[in-house]
Amino acid sequence: MSSLYNVTETGITPNPLKPTPSTNTSEEYVDLFKKASVPTMAIETVYVDQNTSITHDEVLSHRLGLLPKQPPDTATRLTQKHLSSTPPPTTNNFTTVYSHELEWIPCGDQEKRLKKRPEIMPNILITKLRTNQKITLEAHCKKSTGSDHAKFSPVCTASYRMMPVVTMLEKVEGEEAEELVTLEPGVFKLVEKSGKITAEISDPLASTMSRNFMRNPSLAKKIKIERSARDFIFSIEAVGQISPVDCLVQAIEVLKGKGERLKGIMESEE
Repeated sequence: MSSLYNVTETGITPNPLKPTPSTNTSEEYVDLFKKASVPTMAIETVYVDQNTSITHDEVLSHRLGLLPKQPPDTATRLTQKHLSSTPPPTTNNFTTVYSHELEWIPCGDQEKRLKKRPEIMPNILITKLRTNQKITLEAHCKKSTGSDHAKFSPVCTASYRMMPVVTMLEKVEGEEAEELVTLEPGVFKLVEKSGKITAEISDPLASTMSRNFMRNPSLAKKIKIERSARDFIFSIEAVGQISPVDCLVQAIEVLKGKGERLKGIMESEE
């Protein structure tokens, strides 16, 4: 599920229609958000006490390291312990081990200090156990960024594209209107005015810049679709630790912090 948001100086608000255009923005500046190092938490070290399952220790450790973890903001290290698991008698004679079976063990005063209990996304399959098989391990988590390892990256895809600008130079009516809606699905819609079928702009963001309407020489003279060099649309697909909106907000804070540090260095050298 994806949503569009207005990003302004005062905050971020949902917008089901279209995002607010960002004026006087260059591609270089927008590209900085993709490279912003937003920190997350992931399992870094696994101490296996017992593992009689079919999954090898190193494979099990890699699977644990890739589990999306939702940590508290103030924590830098956490401990998770996987308790012994023995499958109950079933017709298949095996049981599944999921991510939510990891139990958090607070370190020091973390239980009092951390307002939010750290969680791992539930219902992620880790391995399967047969009768009399068990796994007992301890996993240590740390907070880092994607430059350290890809498992710390909060997003799997973060991209942007220039905002499409759709302009109707002339009215499009009748069969041409129906053809236009077919060639550019979602971008235009049919409206009946004074007994005539007319095409109107429906959603410019639905344009894929295919310009299929130019197959018709007549439509090519009546419609204009181009990209705005100053307006951009972000597409953020989060892994699960942080929501897409929070990823963008934290990326802005990271860039702001880098700018302030650079400003301080330049001022100290003057």
